[in-house]
Amino acid sequence: DTPGAGSYIMVHELFHAYDLKHTNTADACGSNDSRSAFPYGSSSIQEFGFNPLTGKIYNPNNTHDVLSYCPSGGSREGWISPYTWNYMSGKIDLAAAADAAGADGTLVRLGAENMQVTGASQSLVVDLTIFNPATSPAKAGTLNAMHKVDGGIAYPLPGTGYAVQLRNGATVLSSEEFGVSFESEYDGHGEVGHDTPPFPSADSPQADLSLIIPWVDGATSIALVQGSTVLDSRAVSAHAPVVTITNPASPATWPAGTQQTLTWTGSDADGGTLSYSVLYSYNDGA
Repeated sequence: DTPGAGSYIMVHELFHAYDLKHTNTADACGSNDSRSAFPYGSSSIQEFGFNPLTGKIYNPNNTHDVLSYCPSGGSREGWISPYTWNYMSGKIDLAAAADAAGADGTLVRLGAENMQVTGASQSLVVDLTIFNPATSPAKAGTLNAMHKVDGGIAYPLPGTGYAVQLRNGATVLSSEEFGVSFESEYDGHGEVGHDTPPFPSADSPQADLSLIIPWVDGATSIALVQGSTVLDSRAVSAHAPVVTITNPASPATWPAGTQQTLTWTGSDADGGTLSYSVLYSYNDGA
């Protein structure tokens, strides 16, 4: 949800490789280009954006298209506008990307091609943090927010070395491996002719990751492991929390552009501390 300037710059430059120009609007923090076909009067993403991995909602009032300079500068959040999304969808050949293979013949897992349909009836969205061992952290890794959702989807990550496991007692029911790199995107490796990077080139102190794995019935705990070492674990609650919406008390139609109050109560028979995510749809989930 807070990727930092380097991530925005990487996406910005990747889009340039597909011949997308700057937004070229007055509020673009200097991201000018008279050849731009960006159709909007401002660099706003124009409509609400949604990150399906983290659940974050991007407000167009303070979020710019990534082809504006404002996200990398920190004055606006960054996401993708309908124009940029449609342009890139037409440029990227998903079939060709899925067929791309590494030198060893292993399929390359790229972007949207990571999202897979599974036969599971439910899936687990996992947010986690791995800390750079070079910084001597108090913990090597932590499990953060996790959401069990209906439907069989998976979003695996490339690499090995770490894994998220679903367990029943000491029995491992499933294990999804992934790798981590702490190298800064601004590390020029000291090559001759490289410009001085605009941001610190030191390794990152931590890596924040998200993945989706199929849920396995019977799991009693979720573990983050490195090899055979458990870095963090969470017990699965025996009872699902109960949430009741108290306002609106009955189906209601809210006029567009108005501010409304949503209230609810929650309880957990296990006595656990509850956190909440509010999900909504403007078209009845279609």
